Amino acid sequence: MKLVNPFHSKMPAPKASSATNSFKAKAQAQAIESTYRQQFLSHMREDCVILDTETTGIPGKCENPRIIEISIIDMEGNALLSCLLNPECTIPEDAKAVNGISDEMVSGAQTFREASRDILRVLRGKTIVGWNISFDINMLKHELDLAGASAPDFSSWDAMGPYAKATGKGRFCKLCKAAEDLEIEEEQDHRSLGDCLMTLEVMCRFVSKEQ
Repeated sequence: MKLVNPFHSKMPAPKASSATNSFKAKAQAQAIESTYRQQFLSHMREDCVILDTETTGIPGKCENPRIIEISIIDMEGNALLSCLLNPECTIPEDAKAVNGISDEMVSGAQTFREASRDILRVLRGKTIVGWNISFDINMLKHELDLAGASAPDFSSWDAMGPYAKATGKGRFCKLCKAAEDLEIEEEQDHRSLGDCLMTLEVMCRFVSKEQ
């Protein structure tokens, strides 16, 4: 009879405990979050600004959306530019319901064409940061096209995408939801300056968030 050494037999590998799997998943999530945190930190430098716009509507849902308010702040929270803009059209009720900006409020304001030189001056040489910034960049290019001006190749970075991925939310996360996650008490007012400041606060809280 052939004897078999039990120490040489192929024994099934022990299964990882649920606690081990949980630890590995947590460590992996922390590593991913740390990577995205570094991205946030790398965009909180002097040559970056935060931009937000309020508009008459969303492209695809509005025939000719226009910017009715724009704000740009630095990474210290200082307003470099913040103003209402006259879209030279009636502001739809659904847009007014979101941001509270009425036709009366913009009636005496500059048009985008008139304000474009100051806007481009503030943005020159800067990396534009924002929440879902592609929307704002596309609106800027649309307005510059309407004004007959050539749009520069804006350098930009979107804070929303990395935050959503870092926190397991996929690709999209509302600014107000990120603020809620990070226990920011201020409510989103859907005005451009307020949204710039909230974006900055979300970035600061996320960077300083405990592991």
